[in-house]
Amino acid sequence: MITAARYLALAYIAVTALFLAYLGTTWAFFPADHMERLGVTATGVPAINTLKSIMGTTLLGATGACVLFLFNQEKWFQTLLLLIAVMLVVRTSSLIVDGFHPRMALYAVLELFILVAVVAGVKLKNNAS
Repeated sequence: MITAARYLALAYIAVTALFLAYLGTTWAFFPADHMERLGVTATGVPAINTLKSIMGTTLLGATGACVLFLFNQEKWFQTLLLLIAVMLVVRTSSLIVDGFHPRMALYAVLELFILVAVVAGVKLKNNAS
């Protein structure tokens, strides 16, 4: 049972990595389409460059951390936990301060699931040993 739960947590992280890779690539290389879907407006090269850099780097960095975590949970546990926790704190504070949006709230819930999956992946491995 513990092994199945651990593999389920790791599978969630693998699926998350694929989703983050898609979003990161979209933001980094094709931001106009994604911005239009979200209703985001960035005028001028500095605004677009800043948005591409921040979103693309963060999402692709989280993708890399997820993939590295899958291959070495002990080594990448803290890095992935920190990165996703910071994303969750910033998103949650934005939902409170800037206003609620259902899609962003869904992303916050999914980020919380990542944190749970990361902790479960490591703790269940230790319990299975």
